[in-house]
Amino acid sequence: MWTNKQQNLMWDGNHDPNKNFKLDEENQKPTGIWSNETIMWVTDMVGDKIYAYNMWKLNEQQVVVLDRSRAPKKDFDNKIGNSPLKNAGNTNPSGPLGG
Repeated sequence: MWTNKQQNLMWDGNHDPNKNFKLDEENQKPTGIWSNETIMWVTDMVGDKIYAYNMWKLNEQQVVVLDRSRAPKKDFDNKIGNSPLKNAGNTNPSGPLGG
């Protein structure tokens, strides 16, 4: 995931392990990724779920920094009764190339 809009925090053309995201334990088989530059969503081949991660936050000095925390309230989970994915007929979220 690279973006060049948030103070170049994510991309400078080189891999920086300090900017990696640690995925949730249940997000074991990631198959796709999408972001609106605030939240990063990662599909999971097995979990029947799309996991959400916060990308940015303001620190105490009000400077935008990487957050990388989980945002479970923004997940899409087909295991719950009123899932937006289930309602849309997407019972197997798997990313752009299929699962």
